[in-house]
Amino acid sequence: MPRVTSEAREDARTPSTLPQRDIALLDNARREPARYAWLQHPLVGASALLIALTVMLTWPQVLYLGTKVASHNDPLLSMWRLAWIAHVLPRHPE
Repeated sequence: MPRVTSEAREDARTPSTLPQRDIALLDNARREPARYAWLQHPLVGASALLIALTVMLTWPQVLYLGTKVASHNDPLLSMWRLAWIAHVLPRHPE
């Protein structure tokens, strides 16, 4: 088995012995994890879970959120009440 000297080890570590293309690849490989670091934040997973649960629980209605109203328990009256409160509250908060 050949012996590796300390000078050979240091030469192998220095970037000057590598071609420029390899140095660029190493730099990109070092920076790559930082690009997706935001995915490891706990709020990203929690938000994804809550969005998935919301879609699952409101599945037929989620397809038509901006155009249709569910046909149960008089949702038009509920929408009118919410709109009226949103209209009156900024003007007369008493």
